[in-house]
Amino acid sequence: MFDAIAGVVDKVDAAVAESAGVVSEDDLDGVTRIRDDIRFRLSFPEDVLVAALVGGTGSGKSSLFNAVADEEIAEVGGIRPTTSEPLALLSHESAPLLAPYLEELGVETRPREQTIPWLCLIDLPDTDSVAAEHRHTVENLIPKVDLMIWVVDPEKYGDAALHRRYIEPLIDYQAQFLFVLNQMDRVPERDRRAIQDDFAKTLRESGVEAPTVVGTVAAPLAGPSQGIERLISALDSQRSPASPASRKHLVDLQAIAGTLVEVTGGARSVDFEDRWDKARFAICEGIAIGDTARAGHELGVFLEELGRDVGGTSGDAIRARSLGAADVVERASALIRPALAVSSSRRLGRYSRRPKSAPPVTPVSRDLITGVSEFLQVEVGYPVHEVLAKRARSHASMVDLYLSVSDLVGSAS
Repeated sequence: MFDAIAGVVDKVDAAVAESAGVVSEDDLDGVTRIRDDIRFRLSFPEDVLVAALVGGTGSGKSSLFNAVADEEIAEVGGIRPTTSEPLALLSHESAPLLAPYLEELGVETRPREQTIPWLCLIDLPDTDSVAAEHRHTVENLIPKVDLMIWVVDPEKYGDAALHRRYIEPLIDYQAQFLFVLNQMDRVPERDRRAIQDDFAKTLRESGVEAPTVVGTVAAPLAGPSQGIERLISALDSQRSPASPASRKHLVDLQAIAGTLVEVTGGARSVDFEDRWDKARFAICEGIAIGDTARAGHELGVFLEELGRDVGGTSGDAIRARSLGAADVVERASALIRPALAVSSSRRLGRYSRRPKSAPPVTPVSRDLITGVSEFLQVEVGYPVHEVLAKRARSHASMVDLYLSVSDLVGSAS
């Protein structure tokens, strides 16, 4: 699947290249950041699952991390946040393959002999850490891992901050969610099923359609940990038929394609040629009778209305040309009445205003009017047409990308 995704990422490159000047830099920056994250992950093994433990203070993330490792690796604390830096547990076999990826993410690695070979488990700082930099670390890393294991305890599983700040904004990635109700030994055994069901209900209300909830006791007061094998089995089931990394990349690619199509307004038709022909006739007519105020107004209104209909960055570029409407008309009128260019109009705001006394009008030959029309085409028509043509080429590359992503999503279903 990674090879197929890499081919679609190449189409993202083409769409981004065609979109320069059509899509705002802010929108393109967001797209290229996601693209770069995808491409970076594609350069590392797909068959190793990079999963992160995410949760608040006291949820027992680090205890769960240690229980999976079957030894004390992460520092454990129940009241204040104890995980200050991300820590990864992975096998000696996968460590050399994933080390550059984890290093780039700022994650410290702890290779172990007996670790599950297909799993790289990351213990993140607490989502509710009192240290702002710890929260920022979590928020920066969550979008870059293959799978998120949300760890809660029986008292805080309904915490609104967790649902509103993290789960709901990331709901498009729900296929990469796994939920753990840890510290279930704090609940009478007869109530445990009801609590798991209530947690699942709360998740569905947050938009998670089919949540997987695993109950665990990572650090019991006595005896071995509980539910760890079920957790590992749930993680293993996430790896087929498509890897979580692949599914995440497909969601990212859908977001990229959807964003690019949306910001161009669908490149809908604006009947430019017909509208420009009518506007150019009116502008030439105004210039021919010496009414440059009317001609400048016609050109300014045409560019304003066209830019508004086009929308986006392309529309802004077209509307910006209306600021020079009076200058274009003055230079066009100078082709048939040099004196008129100096005496017949004066600036008012964005366009022109007719002076109180206009000079006498003399007949203008058809050849001269044709020359004015051609001048307007060179000064306005061709540049605006090129803006629209670039917008159309950009949209075509986006549609090609969108269809390619849709085909890939269909084949992975």
